[in-house]
Amino acid sequence: MRFPIPNDQIPTWVLLIIHTFFFSTSKSDPRISEAGQFCGNTAHPSGSNFVPNFIDTMESISNHVNDKQWGNYTITSPAPKLYALAQCHADLSPKDCSTCFAISRTKLPTCLPSTSARIYLDGCFLSYDDHDFSSQALDDERKVVKCGRPIDVSKDKYMQQGFCLKVRNVIGNVTEKAVSHQGFAVTGVEGVYALAQCWRTISKKGCKECLEEAGKNLRGCLPGKQSRAMLAGCYFRYSTERFYDIEQEEEENHFGEAHINIHLELKLFLVRSLIEF
Repeated sequence: MRFPIPNDQIPTWVLLIIHTFFFSTSKSDPRISEAGQFCGNTAHPSGSNFVPNFIDTMESISNHVNDKQWGNYTITSPAPKLYALAQCHADLSPKDCSTCFAISRTKLPTCLPSTSARIYLDGCFLSYDDHDFSSQALDDERKVVKCGRPIDVSKDKYMQQGFCLKVRNVIGNVTEKAVSHQGFAVTGVEGVYALAQCWRTISKKGCKECLEEAGKNLRGCLPGKQSRAMLAGCYFRYSTERFYDIEQEEEENHFGEAHINIHLELKLFLVRSLIEF
């Protein structure tokens, strides 16, 4: 007959192992760094109802984002018309999404009273305009591309060529995955990581067009260590450092299922050990 062991009789090392395996120590990251911002060139007159409409729109968008991690909203009366869209990247937790949106909401008013504005943080997107832009995939006038510094091996011709080839392959792979998986995908291969996110309001065709154009721009950044392309309908980023919140992806770990099974068996072993202690 076995009896339960009081907590004060369980060795400290056992408790530490249990904590390591049963409780996640990963830190959340809402990715609130500003990646790009655009303010329109025209402005609403000071006597218009624009600011009250803007405030109402942001409140409504906030409710949508907190509820489902994205949202769009339109005010047509009283004038002026105002259209807005916000969306978090699909790998963010609801809490991190709300944090990212809250930061973007505090930054976007720096564009007021412009008739249009958009801001890209590394985890979310927020935009407003005086016309419906929700289905727009491309807009050359509002495209933001940020190329990173060259990798350390830029002086080595063969290593540079190998790095560029890996990045091109990752860009192509994550584009294909995102288009076929509701507009979002991450990929990590041999030290190169990428994330592609289309807005929910654009079509599958529009998503493909946007990511292909963004990928073209990113390839133009090579041999940059990391780069971002932010277009009307999508956000695309690659880096030599993992920056997204997905625990595991097939390309990065070909032993994913085995890793999970081993992890579970270790948990069961610990439980059995405590029972039989």
